[in-house]
Amino acid sequence: MPFPADRERDRPWVMRTYAGHSSAAASNALYRKNLEKGQTGLSVAFDLPTQTGYDPDHPLARGEVGKVGVPIAHIGDMRQLFDGIPLAEANTSMTINAPAMWLLALYVTVAKEQAAESGQDPDEVLAKLAELGLDPANRNGAGQVVAAGPQAALAELAAAPPERARVIPLPVAGAFHTRFMAPAEEAMRAHAEKVTPADPVRPLLSNADGAVVTDGGEALRRLVAQVTRPVRWDACMARLRELGVTAVIELPPAGTLVGLVKRDLKGTATLALKTPDDLDKAVDLITEHAGADT
Repeated sequence: MPFPADRERDRPWVMRTYAGHSSAAASNALYRKNLEKGQTGLSVAFDLPTQTGYDPDHPLARGEVGKVGVPIAHIGDMRQLFDGIPLAEANTSMTINAPAMWLLALYVTVAKEQAAESGQDPDEVLAKLAELGLDPANRNGAGQVVAAGPQAALAELAAAPPERARVIPLPVAGAFHTRFMAPAEEAMRAHAEKVTPADPVRPLLSNADGAVVTDGGEALRRLVAQVTRPVRWDACMARLRELGVTAVIELPPAGTLVGLVKRDLKGTATLALKTPDDLDKAVDLITEHAGADT
């Protein structure tokens, strides 16, 4: 009998190093370094006092603190251990016995704190952008808003972001999907007037609002307008959920959108199509999730 070769069994193994030493801060630096190098999971090694339920300052912990693992005595240690590591995306194991429930409670608490911190109210962000003369080029869901506009205003946003918001510079060539691209929209509209599009043969979602477009002319008009309109991937994901979509394939350059799908559409199968080697995986995924009319 041949060994099964279904998609789940063919997934790459999670790669992690059983690690932890000295302090929560030192271990955090090691974890982040390993993740940057391609490690795909974390395995926390606790020191002997933590494993046996002793605080670092207990007499019986003397000489063992931070020796064979990381010392964790309170919620502050756990916060420091996973600082800058998004637990919503992490695959973490912890080797622990006696104080397992207590350490798991600390881990879950930190994960919930991270989730609350990332839950920035989009309206507050949009108001701040309007105040600075910036445009929301993308609204990606999961609390992510991409701002675009004059560099001076972007620098001001980075210096004083909205409360609980984090600003990350993106290496892009221009302020795409904003009013700053108006000349490009006019040029594209002039060219589009010479094109006679066919109607879509499959449901086509508009990036502007997630609407299902069935008319070719409307699709072309929306495509032209999209040059200066923000991308509403959050609205697209809401429509995907409404349509009962069970799998998503992202075309090159791939990775960002399927990452957002994993966070917002839990349980949806995803594939980032990055190289020709991924084409067979795409065929398998389509075959697995296709309806009778596909």
